[in-house]
Amino acid sequence: MRLQLIAAAAAAAWWAAAPARAQTVADARSELSGALRVYADDDRVTVVTPSAAAVVPLAERWLVDVNVAVDVVSAASVDVVTAASPVDVRERRYEVDAGAAFAPRADRELRVRAIGSHENDYDALRASLGGRVEVARRNATIDVAYTYAADRAGMRTDPDFERTRTGHELALSFTQIVDRRTYVDLVAEAHRYDGYHASPYRSVPVVDPASPQILRVDEVTPAVRTSAAALVRVRRALEWPARWYGRADYRLYVDDWDVVSHTAEAGAIVPLADRAELGVRLRGYAQSAAEFYRPVYQTPAPAFRTRDRKLGPMRSLYADWTIRVGWFIASAGVARWWYLDDPAQSGRLAVIASAGVAVPLAEEDR
Repeated sequence: MRLQLIAAAAAAAWWAAAPARAQTVADARSELSGALRVYADDDRVTVVTPSAAAVVPLAERWLVDVNVAVDVVSAASVDVVTAASPVDVRERRYEVDAGAAFAPRADRELRVRAIGSHENDYDALRASLGGRVEVARRNATIDVAYTYAADRAGMRTDPDFERTRTGHELALSFTQIVDRRTYVDLVAEAHRYDGYHASPYRSVPVVDPASPQILRVDEVTPAVRTSAAALVRVRRALEWPARWYGRADYRLYVDDWDVVSHTAEAGAIVPLADRAELGVRLRGYAQSAAEFYRPVYQTPAPAFRTRDRKLGPMRSLYADWTIRVGWFIASAGVARWWYLDDPAQSGRLAVIASAGVAVPLAEEDR
């Protein structure tokens, strides 16, 4: 569970160094890849993640892929160092991601995927089903996906502690080819999670104005969280001043905890030479606070209370660059968070670096 707290910041910042797995059976190439990612921030958190992946087309209509990764975490963050864990945290998290896709025809595809992760006090499972179909003379694509989630939280200092959470996610996307150089993507998402959303390692201070003593109580959040999101993306190939590819996104998120967030992202890919390219990206994020979030709670302790700064008002900015040369890919980025209403920590700065290789298995792809 502590690792989940740490990984939340790291996952929000870094992007995989290894080349993305093929999204369709038609585009797939046999490939083995490996990568090493490193995340480090000024809150004394370091995450080193080696990973390996394989993509294998079977016959002409099937595709399978497998990815394994290990998060090696060293941390003394205020998020995880508590009275229950007064020393630095050193843990590992293991994740396996496997999927398969079947294309009965060139213009449609079915797929399944399962992702499982394990650490000392937290287990997570994601299982998804999806499908894609091309319409309007293959000028438009409709994609739908459903994901079931199941999480189990424990506590290292209390072997009897166990909490669970289940979730359902639905995503619908539509891609339209506007002209030979322009694509527009529209995505709608709906999520519902039911169960334990808090952390057993976080206690919430409650102040009594009539007493100098501070009362500490367990973190408690609502059992159900329902959310929706919408995204619009424009992708375009450009020719001035040289050939390059641009992308711009905007995403709106709302939930029944009164959190509203806005994410804007822009990126570009510039071909440098044969089998070489440079990519740059900039992302900005802003969010409002959950209805029950307070920087300071006063007695009597409310029914819902949290010390999770990610439920407070916040802003973030992320920038990175990526270079690909043949089989090799490397990236480096910087992330900055501003916590606008947290008395313990006003911000966080992180650097993220990664390097990897992707080796085609078919001789004609090398």
